[in-house]
Formats: sequence, structure tokens, C-alpha cells
Amino acid sequence: MLSKKQEKLVRLLRTKKGRNAEKLFVIEGSKLVEEAMAEEITFHTCFATQTWIENNTADLECIVIDEREMQRISSLKNAPGVLAIVAFIQFKKQTKSCDLSLLLDDIKDPGNLGTIIRTAETFGVSQIICSPETVDVYNEKVVQASMGSIFRLPLFVEDLTHYIQQIPKAETLYLSSLEGKNMYELELKTPAHILLGSESHGIQESLLKMGKMHLKVPQMGKVESMNVSIAAAVILAEFRRRIGSK
Repeated sequence: MLSKKQEKLVRLLRTKKGRNAEKLFVIEGSKLVEEAMAEEITFHTCFATQTWIENNTADLECIVIDEREMQRISSLKNAPGVLAIVAFIQFKKQTKSCDLSLLLDDIKDPGNLGTIIRTAETFGVSQIICSPETVDVYNEKVVQASMGSIFRLPLFVEDLTHYIQQIPKAETLYLSSLEGKNMYELELKTPAHILLGSESHGIQESLLKMGKMHLKVPQMGKVESMNVSIAAAVILAEFRRRIGSK
């Protein structure tokens, strides 16, 4: 049975303020729970229906709740059989140069951010640096769209101006902008730091001035702009193609 205190905590964790205060966030569904277990993420509480428990062999202690209670605390249209509260993930800062680092400036759409995280893992990005203005990485829609990549790919929130100022001279900052050069005609070198901007207004002006290597994904037709998660996939795929799977 779900207690009022437990339900109140789940609802609290639907807010960024609540998540930051408790250092906890919510995951839903068998895939995310299994991925979190595989990565040894710390579980605070797990809620599951009797049907889910009977059909799964996961070695996880769960509080049994019924389908109506699960529907009350789930953020999904079709409530899953399992929902867990887990601890924030503590990644260590990289102490040596990374092959590929992805910088995100003011990405607002949680679905886009989650997809970017998943895509970044696919193409071997070593870390993602999000600006403070970017949507919370523990937003439930970000977590859901990441499909488990959020448990494995180091994510940090940092002032991008400060981060860029610390990039060694031997490493290259690439900025994705409509005024950039065709990326297929540029020499792409690593270690690379790739900066992508907001869905609505791109990279903020102050950051644009900090880099010389501006690139763009060439487009055909009359489309004015490309979805940022798709742009991330195209750019990262080309970087990985050029530098190989080292």
C-alpha cells in the first residue's frame, strides 16, 4: 500500500526544487529500473504492482502497490508496473583531455535533451556540459528519453563561459550556428568541444564570440532550422566517422 508520505515524496520529486533538495529523482518502467540496477545506481525506494513482481526476476526490494496507486504517482499516460526513486548520480570530473565533449547552451525541451544524451553515448561522447539555463537533467521526460544513457554518460552543469575559458589551446571549440561553414568541408580535429545552442535562438552571442570554428549542417529545401537533437546526431556521427572508434 502507498502511504501519503510516500506519495507526497514522489510528487515533490516532480519539481526541480524538490529533486535538488532531496538529491533524488524518479525513474519509471522496467527498462530504466533494470538499467539503473546494472549501473549500481543507489535506490531509495521502489514501488511495483504484484503483477510486475510476478513477471520479473529483478533482485530488488519493492513496496507492493495496486494499479490505481501506480496511476496516481506515475507521470506516464499508461502507468508502468514499476516506479523507483533513486539518488543523484555522482560522476567524477574528467582529469585528462576527452576525445569528444558536448556543450549545451539553454536547451529547454526535455525530450530533446534526453535524446541528445542517448545520441551522445551512441557516438562515444566522453562528457556533456550543460549550462545552468538548460532544462534539469533529472526532469522525468529527460530521464525517460535518455533510455538509460543518463546512468552512464557523465553530465555536469557549469557556466559555459568559465568552461570555455579553461579549454587548453591544443583543443578545439566548435560552435554550431547557421552562419558557420559547411561541416563536411571543414577539418574536424580532436580533442573537440562541440557547442550546441537553444532550439529557439541558438547559441548566446557572448559564447559565439569565444570560438572561431563555426560549423553548420548543410540543409536543402526551405526548412529554416533543424531540431537540435537531430543536429547533434548528424554532427556527432560525422565527428565519429572522421576520427574512428578510438
